[in-house]
Amino acid sequence: MLRSLLFIPADSVRKIQKTQKLFPQALIFDLEDAVSIESKNVARDRLSQTLQTFCHPSARLFVRINSLRTEFFQGDLEAAVVENVDGLVLPKSQEVGDLLSIAEMVSSQEEQRGIPEGKIQFLVLIESVLGVLQALELARTSERTRALVFGAEDYCADMGIRRSKGGQELAYARSVIAHAAHASGLEAIDTVFSDLEDESGLFDETRLIRQMGFTGKLLIHPKQIETVHRAFSPDLTEVAWAERVVEAFVSASAEASGVALVDGEMVDEPVFRQARTILREKITEDLKDEQ
Repeated sequence: MLRSLLFIPADSVRKIQKTQKLFPQALIFDLEDAVSIESKNVARDRLSQTLQTFCHPSARLFVRINSLRTEFFQGDLEAAVVENVDGLVLPKSQEVGDLLSIAEMVSSQEEQRGIPEGKIQFLVLIESVLGVLQALELARTSERTRALVFGAEDYCADMGIRRSKGGQELAYARSVIAHAAHASGLEAIDTVFSDLEDESGLFDETRLIRQMGFTGKLLIHPKQIETVHRAFSPDLTEVAWAERVVEAFVSASAEASGVALVDGEMVDEPVFRQARTILREKITEDLKDEQ
């Protein structure tokens, strides 16, 4: 799972070089919102040069290109579809036909450049009301799609509302996107948290969206990486509960019973599966710490 995905402006050589000392699970070199219109061609040229030699020890590498409906799209696509890129972040996604067209173009470039068919994955960024309402169709359009991603700022602009600290206005969109992703076997990536000084707010929001079914979060600063990783990791209370559930359910199953009693509550197969998921996440985090 891609828990942390850090945006890096593609026109900043300094910030790109610094990523070698950072350890998010994915880097997103950004040719879209992080780059002014006047700098887009320069950013693309710098990205092309960077990708010739760039290699990160652990992070997946994605490029956020400009929308298919812009003059920058074709040049961005040609620069981004290269061997050492894992995928594309597709902004303003709301039309199935657009995704199909992009998938065809990527397949053509993979063939021309000797890149294995299907290597380039899609992170489908949903940022509009129509995109939210089309989330399930977008999730199932292309086999390249790895995740649905929520972009809250453009969504709020499209709704004619202002994003609040509590984020109540995002609840419906988040729920739809998370459901569509899980129904399609995809990851669900939540929007950025903009207040760089509010670490506890970032932690609380990440905990909330984890409970909503999101599996990762977009980041805009390296200082957010550790907080998001910690928020997605099961805490000691969760792990202890999961261990009790697994032990009790296994014992009950050995006695041909489909239910067990844990902390005064009945535990059945779905609860057992939830507990196993928590323990798998704990094992995964332990292995990462050892590495």
